Amino acid sequence: MVDHIEGPVFSIANPNGTVALSGIGFTDALPVGLVISSPNGLTGSCGGGIITATAGSNSIILSGAALAATATCTFTVNVTGKIAGPQNNATSVVTSIQGGNGGTASASITVVAPPSIKKAFAAPAIVLGSSTALSFTIINPNATVALTAVGFTDSLPSGLVVATPNHLTGSCGGGSITAIAGSHSISLSGATLAASSSCTFAVNVTGTIVGKQVNTTGAITSLEGATGNMASATVSVLAPALTNYFSNANTAGTPDETVRITNPGISGRKLCADIFVFDANQELSECCSCTVAPDGLLTLSVNADLTGNPLTGTILTTGVIQIIPAATTGGMCPLPTAMTPQQALRAWSTHIQEDSDVTESSSPITAISLEDLSALEAVCSYIQGGGGGHGICANSAALTAICNN
Repeated sequence: MVDHIEGPVFSIANPNGTVALSGIGFTDALPVGLVISSPNGLTGSCGGGIITATAGSNSIILSGAALAATATCTFTVNVTGKIAGPQNNATSVVTSIQGGNGGTASASITVVAPPSIKKAFAAPAIVLGSSTALSFTIINPNATVALTAVGFTDSLPSGLVVATPNHLTGSCGGGSITAIAGSHSISLSGATLAASSSCTFAVNVTGTIVGKQVNTTGAITSLEGATGNMASATVSVLAPALTNYFSNANTAGTPDETVRITNPGISGRKLCADIFVFDANQELSECCSCTVAPDGLLTLSVNADLTGNPLTGTILTTGVIQIIPAATTGGMCPLPTAMTPQQALRAWSTHIQEDSDVTESSSPITAISLEDLSALEAVCSYIQGGGGGHGICANSAALTAICNN
């Protein structure tokens, strides 16, 4: 709906110097692009006549008015624009009992549509701590009218911040674009768009909380076109996971593989490593959580520490180890609930080939959705509280001392 409201003014005159007129009336059928406002804003009157102007309807009617010789009357009704563009309005002839048919009156107004806004994330999902572009497109839908003072504010959800640097690209009609790195707000003010024109700009945002981040702008506005729409877009922030593969574990004559986890000390505090071990069918076998001090190194044995206590009772020879880095405010990690994933931790794994060649590789960062992470946390919480102990990967005395079991 176009919210621009104007009040047409009706003036009726009795031109006779000695004769009064009665039964004065006319009908004004509004064009399809206008309706009577709600409330109708009726002001004034006309010789005791009845003025009908029902809110939301398309007609204004005067009936039964009386005007003394040379007298006039004036009244106003507010109308609301529903369709953008020129709206031409003409009344029927005005009539009276004594004078018969009089003239008609016409007037035109251009209904100005508000600007519209669209937005989109460049990627549907990002890993925690990484960034993606958030683009905005603003459109002036009016074919003949320029819009000025165009602006909006986009308050980002708690899980997103403006990236550092913000990588602002594009512009919008000379307007001021504000996107302070690290803040939760992007705004445009003072833009001017010529008729039928548009503009596009983009700002990078960074994911700070795992989960689906729904972002909706405030309504876009302009001086001429009043209030327009709001725009929404969604991006999923995924938990980072360091992924390692192992084979030939727990096999006679084959050296033990290891996983090394480091905390480079960027945060100046301990970090947690949520560790999940899966079999070749991607079914969870074991899990545990360990803390790593700043500048610390944790070395885990695949055989003794990570595959020795499976849920199924079958010790793995081949599988996948995923490590989710997480922050902790205390000395121990929950297992593994209430985590705030971090990307600071790094991991390396040794891999034993069938020919006994040993290689070490850095663990690549993959991603886990919030739904999958929640499912893993639920299972591991059950394992921890199940009483049987199977599924808790920390078995050695050294690992038990630094892991939360």
